[in-house]
Parts: sequence; C-alpha cells; structure tokens
Amino acid sequence: MKIYILDDDKNICRRLSQIIEEEKLGNVVNFSQDPVLSLEEYQYFDVDIMIIDLLMPKLDGINFVKKVKEKNENIEFIMLSQVNNKEMIAKAYSAGVKFFINKPINRIEVKHVINNLQELLNYRNKFNYLGQVFCELNTKNEINVISLEEKMKKILLELGIWGEKGADEMIRLALYIKENNLNIVEISLKDIISSVNDNPQNFEQRIRRAIGKGMSNLANIGLEDNLNNTFIEYSNTLYDFESIKNEMEYLRGRSDKGGKINLKKFVENIMNI
Repeated sequence: MKIYILDDDKNICRRLSQIIEEEKLGNVVNFSQDPVLSLEEYQYFDVDIMIIDLLMPKLDGINFVKKVKEKNENIEFIMLSQVNNKEMIAKAYSAGVKFFINKPINRIEVKHVINNLQELLNYRNKFNYLGQVFCELNTKNEINVISLEEKMKKILLELGIWGEKGADEMIRLALYIKENNLNIVEISLKDIISSVNDNPQNFEQRIRRAIGKGMSNLANIGLEDNLNNTFIEYSNTLYDFESIKNEMEYLRGRSDKGGKINLKKFVENIMNI
C-alpha cells in the first residue's frame, strides 16, 4: 500500500513514517506540511491511503478530503485529530474519512487502524472482482465464495465499528448460528448467547454497544448526506429506518431519545445481506 502523510507538524510526519516502515504497514511515498501543495502533487504518487491532519492552515482536513474525492474516489483517508466534537467527526466521515487516529500518536493504534483500512480495501477489491464475475456468468453461485465472516467484517468496517469490542462477539455469534443451523426467529437469542459465551450478559452488552455505535455513525452520515451509499444501503437493511430517523433527531438535539436497537433483528439482517 502506498501511503501519503499530510500534517503541518513535521515531527508527526516523521514519527508516523517511522512507525509505518518499522511495522511494515506500507510504503510511505511522501509526507508534506502544506495541504495546498499536496493537492497538486499527491496524484503523481499513485496513492492508496492518505493520512491527514484535521486542523491545518490554508485548508482544513475535511475540505481537503472533499477536493481529493472529487477527483479520485478510490483513495482512502485516515484522519489525525485531537478533536472530540461529534459534529466535526460526522462531517469527516461524510466527506470520506474511514478511520481516525488520535493525537498524540500511539504505535499500537496506528498499526491497528492501518491494518483495518487495508483489510477493508482488500474486501472491497474482492467484492468488486466477484461483482464482475457475477455479471459475466449471470449466476448468484459465485457470490457465495465470500464467507459469512468476510462479509460481516466488510459491513462492520463500513459502519465504522470493526474496532469496537462487540464486533468480534457479533461474528462469533453469527458463525455459531450458521454452523448449528439455528433459526433465530424461533429460538431465544439469550439462549444462543449462553451457549456461545460463559458470561452472556457482558457478551450481549458489548454487541449492543457496537450496534448502537454503528447506528450513531450511520445517522451522522445521513445528517450530512442522505444520498450517501452506505447510509442508503444499511439504514433500511440492517436497522429499522424509523429508528435511524429517531437517532438523527436525537443528534440534531430535537429529541431526548435516540433510535432503538433490536439485537435479534440486527443479527438476522446482517447474516442475510
């Protein structure tokens, strides 16, 4: 993976570059402190991933992402930030940012985030390839090459919750249901969870928190752009759209309550997409 780093602090650029090279996370093709200059030169490096600062002089990170995405939708973005403002984060996700790295820079977080994004890119390429095969062969059988685990990882990455503690548990639960050929419509989900984990209450709570974070991320995307592909695809298939609307109203400050989570329905939906 070819990685371009943009931050007005040269020390951060050097530190990131060092981590990426030492951990073998990709090839740093260049780093810059000038967003205006970067807009002109990034295209000459055939970049896969850009790691950029949120707050920069001349041009902020969000508008930088928008300008690049207008020309090349395939470049993916990781944003560096110390900001915890939910509205600002929502705008960044809507512009096309996939992940955040918090300042001060932490080696473990950098490694985790870049690996997650690379995994997302690999799944996207695999889906694009299989989509072409599907069109050529005109048969659904080819799509089944992708496993349930791979499919779920891709979806959770797109929802921005693959790094959440409940993501692994969600996949374990789905795989158990599939391997045992269980009908979750007829069986209590709590009973299934008790068979999967020795501490079912904590197991379920972690999954609920991850699903709730996904709902919040999706609602934030919808607030910025209700024609966004991720919002359109998952607001009706994974979640109940009425709950997504309620979450959007909550985020706008127009309601005291957000959307409701139906754990059983979410698991059923993500397994059937």
